[in-house]
Amino acid sequence: MPKLRFSFARGGYFTATVMIDKAPKTWEAIRTNLPVTTKAYNARWTGRETHTKLDLPNKPPRENQILNAGLGDVIYAAEWSDRDVTGFEAIGWF
Repeated sequence: MPKLRFSFARGGYFTATVMIDKAPKTWEAIRTNLPVTTKAYNARWTGRETHTKLDLPNKPPRENQILNAGLGDVIYAAEWSDRDVTGFEAIGWF
């Protein structure tokens, strides 16, 4: 399975395993836009998580969407067309 490496300007990194079998179209949309250098943000939406904004030119469809993320999970999140769209799109890690 492919892996994503997240590195930080102040040092440190972590590696996430991509579950390509669960979201192949999402992975393809992200993969074709790598590497990316961007700022990371801390948040408290559903607990304690950090995210980095994305702006993929080809948005993937919903694939295996879940409502809860757990410790160690890395997710792709976006607003879908059935909601009020503000343009939010990110990769988050918990």
